[in-house]
Amino acid sequence: MLFGVQLSAQQIKGLPSIKNYSPRDYKATPQNLGISQSAEGQFYFANAAGVLEFNGKNWKLHKLPDNVAINCVHASKDKNIYVGAFGEFGYFEKLKSGELKYHSLTPKKNEEIGKIVSIHELKDGVYFQTKKGFYQAKNKKVHFIEAPANLHIAHFSEGRIYIKVKERGLYEFTGHAFKAVVNGDVFANSAIFGVIQTPEGLLVATDTEIYFSANNGEFEKKELPFTNFNSVKVLDGKYFSFGLFGDGLVITDKNFNIVHQLTIDNGLQDGTINDQFLDREKNLWLALNRGITKVEAFSPVTSFGFNQGIKSSIESILDFKNEIYISTYNGLLYLDKTSRKFQPVAGLKSDCYGLNSFVFNGDTSLYVASNSGISRISNHTAQKVIDCIPYNFAQSKYYQNRIFVCNDDGFRSYIYMGGTWKQEDLDYKLNSPVFTFCEEDDHTVWVSDFNEGLYKLTIHPSSKEKVTVDYYDSTHLPKGFVYVYNYKKNVLFGTSDGIYEHNEKTGKFTRSALNPPFTEKFAVHRIAVDGKNNLWLSVFIEKNSEYDVTYYNGKSWVYQPFQKSGNDIIQCIGFDKNFAYFGSASGLFCYDYSDFINYEKEFSTYIDEFSAEGERQSI
Repeated sequence: MLFGVQLSAQQIKGLPSIKNYSPRDYKATPQNLGISQSAEGQFYFANAAGVLEFNGKNWKLHKLPDNVAINCVHASKDKNIYVGAFGEFGYFEKLKSGELKYHSLTPKKNEEIGKIVSIHELKDGVYFQTKKGFYQAKNKKVHFIEAPANLHIAHFSEGRIYIKVKERGLYEFTGHAFKAVVNGDVFANSAIFGVIQTPEGLLVATDTEIYFSANNGEFEKKELPFTNFNSVKVLDGKYFSFGLFGDGLVITDKNFNIVHQLTIDNGLQDGTINDQFLDREKNLWLALNRGITKVEAFSPVTSFGFNQGIKSSIESILDFKNEIYISTYNGLLYLDKTSRKFQPVAGLKSDCYGLNSFVFNGDTSLYVASNSGISRISNHTAQKVIDCIPYNFAQSKYYQNRIFVCNDDGFRSYIYMGGTWKQEDLDYKLNSPVFTFCEEDDHTVWVSDFNEGLYKLTIHPSSKEKVTVDYYDSTHLPKGFVYVYNYKKNVLFGTSDGIYEHNEKTGKFTRSALNPPFTEKFAVHRIAVDGKNNLWLSVFIEKNSEYDVTYYNGKSWVYQPFQKSGNDIIQCIGFDKNFAYFGSASGLFCYDYSDFINYEKEFSTYIDEFSAEGERQSI
């Protein structure tokens, strides 16, 4: 249902990457009221001290005569930068030297202009809005178009200018005349802080409410769990972005399900959003009462960190009955969808490692390994069921009542009988610390230990010798720790030199054709497979001493979305039906498959200046 509020059905993403620019960074006054971007890519901000120009690295401040404060800015198709202030408006022309030269368009005759509050461009010129009407600038000539009554701030959407006319309601300004919007008189006594034209109809924001009109019908109020609207934008036809007065930013989908909620508590430097601008790379820029912020709203990678309840390194991730659980050195946590934060599972504050679910007689249960044993989780509460020192564990493929456990004192198996877990009478001849294992279709179990050894265990339930063990050392595989994992009925061995596979006929290990095409030598740190059979790797690039994440989608390896996720060691990888998750020492990263960006797409760039022998030169 489009435009129906369904807040309980959403999946929770992490926070997008946020970059704050403080007044110290741009060396001007704190308050910013407007944002625009030129065809060449430079950004312009309406600042109380003048126009701020930003080329992605360096800031420049351009002042108006008498140092008047800038209220609005617009980078035009004609490459001029139009600005409006109190009693003054005009444009900056960019000279060949790269400098900006100001030209005033303010009428010379003595007339009360008042405050220029917005600037918009239509095919017939650039329009400077005041309380009493619009000044049209075309071919350096200025013409005033008077409004039928006083105006509130105008809003531009899909090539149209919408504006509130005092005591009359919502109008469209065509560039020559004011035209009443059907049923717009409902806003006769309301200030309007945002208007969005969508294919489905018209969305209007007052300071406290959101209204929607479909096909020129009546405006219906939408009940949302947030208010105090100060600016509203549509982001690439996919999201609504609500800038609030004092309460930060809320980004929703088209059904008003919250996607991101950003405040001063989780990354913003100020809570009042005066203007928003989506740039060519789909970054969302915010003009704040204090500072400027860039939000990577469309990045497929988001994160949960300290402010979302994660206080230590993450060791395992599991989606259990539509809840995300993470094991950490501070206990087991689950993602609470109401608070959008991770909350602790009761009864378990020790170091936690592996997570897994088990199916017994049609009932699915959640278990976690900690330094005090294996616990069963029910109603967000832990109860210890096996006394051991485990790292990882998993249910046997062939005997439902058996679990295999990687312990600090060796490899063990346990049987569920009579409502309790009992250690199985099988000698696996492994008494050193083990970390990872996988079970093949022929009852073979591969186990790797922390001493860089690899073991092949063959279980013979009916034989006198119930377990036989084959040992493989660095003469068979590259030296170092081996991570074993099942992928499409094959066992993959993650080594210090990529992925290897085992040939049963020859008994030899060979480097797999599945390896990603990295030019540098890499070690495999973790392996995982999602529900779509994508093969995921956490790797270490030796030459650069960097950790990366990549996945194979059956055709090619994908790595670009994760290059900005920092240089953290990815300790674990987990999945739900829409997202992939990576656990690290600094938090949890979340990858949204549906938000994939084409990183191979060509883009143009504009070289604004270069440095030679320590001196910056403009072009």
